[in-house]
Amino acid sequence: MLAASSQSEVLEGDWQPGVLVIIKFATSEKARQWINSPEYQPARQVRFHSAKTNLILIEGNETGKS
Repeated sequence: MLAASSQSEVLEGDWQPGVLVIIKFATSEKARQWINSPEYQPARQVRFHSAKTNLILIEGNETGKS
């Protein structure tokens, strides 16, 4: 996990996240494998039933790398 916080400041737009968590994966495919893995499914169901969540996948480079 790269970051997790309930403290954020929206500089543009109207998105108001309650808690924002950023997780880094080596590849997009690894992120998809994690979210769909049998091991994660029990925790995923708890998340579905206890919180309203949004999940996005962003591909990109680390700062300063091409």
